[in-house]
Amino acid sequence: MYVNKSSFLELNRRKFLGAAASALALPVTGSLPALGSDTSLAIGMANSVMTVTYPYITTSLAHGFFEEEGVNVDVVMGQNSSQILSLLAGGTVDLVFCNPEPVIQLAADKNVPVKSVFVVLVAQYILTVPEGSPIQTVKDLKGKRIGMASPVSGIDYLKARLMDEGMSVDDIEIVPTGFGGQTIEAVKQGQVDAIMYWSDALALFRYSGLELRNLPKADWEQGLYQYVAATRQDVIDTKPEALKRALRAMARSQMLSVVSPKATIDAFWKQYPDQAPKAGEEEAAFGQALARVRQQNTVIGIESNPSRETIMSHQWGKQELSSWDRMQENLLRVGSLKNKVDPATLFDDQFSAYANDFDREQIYELAAAAE
Repeated sequence: MYVNKSSFLELNRRKFLGAAASALALPVTGSLPALGSDTSLAIGMANSVMTVTYPYITTSLAHGFFEEEGVNVDVVMGQNSSQILSLLAGGTVDLVFCNPEPVIQLAADKNVPVKSVFVVLVAQYILTVPEGSPIQTVKDLKGKRIGMASPVSGIDYLKARLMDEGMSVDDIEIVPTGFGGQTIEAVKQGQVDAIMYWSDALALFRYSGLELRNLPKADWEQGLYQYVAATRQDVIDTKPEALKRALRAMARSQMLSVVSPKATIDAFWKQYPDQAPKAGEEEAAFGQALARVRQQNTVIGIESNPSRETIMSHQWGKQELSSWDRMQENLLRVGSLKNKVDPATLFDDQFSAYANDFDREQIYELAAAAE
């Protein structure tokens, strides 16, 4: 099954390259009271283009969840986790969505008081090979070419997986394969033997017809995080109301994404009409978006095909000390972290109870209205 490839490749070219190379992010949503207000929050995204896989932002905006919770947000787009975290550290934004590894590195090696307050994705990078490849395990990658978005995209994870098998990056060749059509062609033409990407990227590749097989995961990966919401200690101290209200809006949107992927897609196109499909392309665009949302829902910390009972009791965004401990230990063992800190200082779960205290029946009503 194929999508309109010109639209697919252009969208994801922009997603990967970014709207600009500037070190300053650009605001993309409405007016904002003075940042000193406890009911205002500047939120930074580690990506230059908003996508359907960020329902905690897009759905919250489209359905007015932030306003209902009494918090006024302004969203700025960045380029990557390191860049958006620099804006957080410098005080330009109050809350950012990013990978957890640079959060640990900032806190431990740079002594910057940043910490996670909400988990979005419970997953790590994924190593895949073409369906007919003889490669069966990570050990079989020795001497092979591995395609990655960039030489540093997920490098800590790759180092750890190779180290599990007594190897290092010197035993493989890293090939920058970008994103979208460039990646697909690299695999089809045999320019790489395997690729390593995040879950949503692989969903897009597969939807475009690329047949891929995941290599077995390591036991230590279970329960580790891929994407979190991080803030500074002074924001936790001075804006607790804004944080907890924003996180509850996001938890509501995460639940709606699971209950009704269609509602999530509709909300995204409503909020960002420039990314809505053109006439005649609706079916293909909806199919692609649906594949992405469904895939994303498999890595947000809730079981696949959850029952209503499970959804009604699930704790969105909740964090575990053991996960942060293991992530830090992993960075230490691959040499990407110099100092070790108490893992309890890397996150703050105090807002979890409030974030999950909302009317879940209302979410089912919204889902029913969207179908």
